[in-house]
Amino acid sequence: IAVPQYEKAVLKSRAVGALPRVTALETAQKEYKMATGHYTGDLSVLSIDTGIWSCNRTQTSNQGFCQHFPAPGIGWEMTFDPDYISYSIYCIGTTDAGRAVCKEYGTASDTPGRENYFRVRHVR
Repeated sequence: IAVPQYEKAVLKSRAVGALPRVTALETAQKEYKMATGHYTGDLSVLSIDTGIWSCNRTQTSNQGFCQHFPAPGIGWEMTFDPDYISYSIYCIGTTDAGRAVCKEYGTASDTPGRENYFRVRHVR
């Protein structure tokens, strides 16, 4: 029983450690939106070093998203609507311990195929 609790504590530490990177990306995106009227999926135009984030678009809904995984089992995602007008921040738990940590940050997604996603906030 001690091993799962230890794994959860390690993941929580790594998730918390990555929060400044999530906040920095949000701040840079908000600055970009104030200048242009929308957010961007091209992180090279932002005012921060974004090398830890990988970005793409979904094939089905054309939503933009950027992900950062600070440790196996847990990650963060910023998902944009197709027009880059609003975004949501998700904690992604890919293991039981990761899901337990993410559950502390947000509400589980009810979208099929995204059961490991926990929405932390939505911003317009």
